[in-house]
Amino acid sequence: MQVTKYTSAVDSDPAIDATPTDAVTTGNQFRLTDSEWHFNLSTKGGGFSQGTWMLTATLQDGSIHTVWISIKK
Repeated sequence: MQVTKYTSAVDSDPAIDATPTDAVTTGNQFRLTDSEWHFNLSTKGGGFSQGTWMLTATLQDGSIHTVWISIKK
């Protein structure tokens, strides 16, 4: 997993609750549930400050997937 902070700015859209509805475990970073990939990301602890982040994952099959997230605190 590669994590890159793009900017400290966030957009003006209202924040959404991204709480997963399935079980989260610390040992299971990535999982596929109902044809959607889930990533166990804690924004309440260390590492992630307010801003826009790019997360890039290289899966076991060699495919690379990127997602952008904005964190508002």
